[in-house]
Amino acid sequence: MKKLLLLFSLLSVSVCAFAQKGNSEIPKAFEEAYGRTVEPLHNAYGIPVVYDVVLGEREEFGPYKFPIKGELRESELQNYKNRAIYKAMLEKGADELIGSIFDSYVPEEDSKTLFVKLSAYPAYWKNFRNLDPNSKEIEMIRVIYPSATDNTGKIQEEKRKTGAAAK
Repeated sequence: MKKLLLLFSLLSVSVCAFAQKGNSEIPKAFEEAYGRTVEPLHNAYGIPVVYDVVLGEREEFGPYKFPIKGELRESELQNYKNRAIYKAMLEKGADELIGSIFDSYVPEEDSKTLFVKLSAYPAYWKNFRNLDPNSKEIEMIRVIYPSATDNTGKIQEEKRKTGAAAK
């Protein structure tokens, strides 16, 4: 019975010690992350929310190091690029990166490490607002996204013609 109690006590202490480790970095066998890149096609129904994009100057990010386990496949390389975008966005506090250009390489002296550098324009979303159906912006959206002219767009156009559109 004493051995069982001792074993239980040791197990409890080790669990508590592990729990106190907190937010320290945990070794990872795999990690996937994704940051937003430009996503221009969205279907909107009703009155969409629009925002202004404040574009920063082109900046260099990285190099970010990623361990290679085995043979590097195209899908893994894309994942590493997405993780580099994610890290760059966190560094700058950006909402998206525009015009990303990548430089990914494995140095000869360390064939188990991939380095990813990127260059992009950090962009920040500001001034969120409902789109006024009577504004000139709505016509711009219809030209850029012709598939967005659904029943809602037709109704708004009819209201504008009759003067019954809400302001």
